[in-house]
Amino acid sequence: MASRVAVKSLRTALARPSLASAVPRAAAIQSRGLADSNPQPPAERASSILNALPGNSLVTKTGSVVLGTGLTAAAISSELYVVNEETVLAAGFIIIVSFIAKSIRAPYKEWAEGHINVRFQCVT
Repeated sequence: MASRVAVKSLRTALARPSLASAVPRAAAIQSRGLADSNPQPPAERASSILNALPGNSLVTKTGSVVLGTGLTAAAISSELYVVNEETVLAAGFIIIVSFIAKSIRAPYKEWAEGHINVRFQCVT
């Protein structure tokens, strides 16, 4: 179905030359906005990723990632786990919930501490 829509829109764009020439320019302008004018060096970026992982040493930090990746690959290759649409939905849900939790954490903490302080002031 999606391919039919794409083919139909492509035919329409080719039938109207003014529209066909405007589409690539708009796409180029939008993608140019995503480019970073001052990218991080690869070593600094790798270091920041490793520092975000739990653990004290480089071995424990990378070991947990390698172990998780290896177990996942083994489960998928031996067909113990089959990746389907529910897996994609679950991964997306976990990503969205973790992003919301991360963005709400600080305001909620301030709100909760304010209520706790009000209760302490009422008691004392």
